[in-house]
Amino acid sequence: MRALFLIILFSSSAADAAGSAGMPQLNPSSWAPQIFWLIITFTVLYIVIWKVVYPRLSDTIEQRNDHITDYLDEAKKITEEAESTKKKYLDFIEKAKKEANEILENNKSKINQDFEIKKEQLNKKLEEKLKDSEKEISNFKIKSINSIKEIASSIANDLLLNLSSSGVGADSIKKNIDQIADKKIKEIL
Repeated sequence: MRALFLIILFSSSAADAAGSAGMPQLNPSSWAPQIFWLIITFTVLYIVIWKVVYPRLSDTIEQRNDHITDYLDEAKKITEEAESTKKKYLDFIEKAKKEANEILENNKSKINQDFEIKKEQLNKKLEEKLKDSEKEISNFKIKSINSIKEIASSIANDLLLNLSSSGVGADSIKKNIDQIADKKIKEIL
């Protein structure tokens, strides 16, 4: 309390000195009207802020919060849609991979089947060609043996005619040559 009294006393003496020097707001005789107008000004300002400014500010803040909430809700919806689209996309990719693998497997098995069929057909053709070639070789051997047989008979006849004057042994030589040729033909077949 003493401190307050000293402050007032000191300020009043300082105010008296300042008031006499020409500063009327520091003159203690003019403090009552200043305090009165200070209270009226602050009251009017308080009422204006309370009735006009504060509701407008609170409405603005509420609208801003509503906009932010709306934007957050919209962002959440967009995020959910994006997640849904991503899931659909991943499902689509997985399904496409499965279908591609199925197609590959089907084509692979189909190609393998076609390959096996072609391989069997080629083996059959090769066997037929081989049999035909063997038959041709056998026929060629038989023809060769028959040609050799005729040539041998002819040479034998010519030799017998030149060596002996009688052609008595030609039939027996021909029979021997025929027997040998028939034996070779049976070996071939």
